[in-house]
Amino acid sequence: MLKQFTKGLLFIFTGFAQIKANKGLKRFLILPLVIDALLLVVLFSVGLSNVSVWVGSALSFLNEGAWYFFIYYPLLALAWVSFLVFIIYLTFILSTIIAAPFNVILSEKVLLIEGVITEDSATLRSWWALTVKMLRASLIKAFVFTVLALVLFVLAFIPVINVVASFVVFLIMSFDCFDYAFESARMTFSQRVQFFIKHLSVACGMATSLMITLLLPGLTILVLPLGVAGASFIFAELKKDPS
Repeated sequence: MLKQFTKGLLFIFTGFAQIKANKGLKRFLILPLVIDALLLVVLFSVGLSNVSVWVGSALSFLNEGAWYFFIYYPLLALAWVSFLVFIIYLTFILSTIIAAPFNVILSEKVLLIEGVITEDSATLRSWWALTVKMLRASLIKAFVFTVLALVLFVLAFIPVINVVASFVVFLIMSFDCFDYAFESARMTFSQRVQFFIKHLSVACGMATSLMITLLLPGLTILVLPLGVAGASFIFAELKKDPS
């Protein structure tokens, strides 16, 4: 289990190594990276100046007395952490829709290199057909993820539970990193869930790795394309050797 957890923990570095070793993959990395970066900048700029205003409004009933300042700063710190997770998750949802076709091509190329799929099976589907299918799937996932985001955002304000809720967010993101490989391998939804549960220790390592990137705001989203490549490589390894 520890070996599998470590494999997941290092999945971003695995993706970087894959990109570095296979120069042809770089062009499939750049566009998703640019899309994620632009979304992150826009959402941060919109919310950056509003967090303190929201907290102040929530405590307005205290009329800025002694209790106001006693509660304000701890609540502001908690609100910033929750806001950061929420913005990252919202950016992730939007990038799931916009960058999905490019991520699935990146994943497909990794699986081709690893021999999990063949050139014939990959070229049977046109880029346009693949794009339409991924956009449709991404819209469905975005709706489900948005509902979960609202629930998790509320839970994020409850001490202890907020840590669990944040980890669940990153588990969902880990599943999505795998999902591009699942799509390239033409797995059904039940097969995807079974694979994820079977290799949950790997997924927990991936989620932990994504949580660590929170130490540098915005890094989580920027490394997602590398995460897609890394998750695809790990998927290929696990398909060839499940142990």
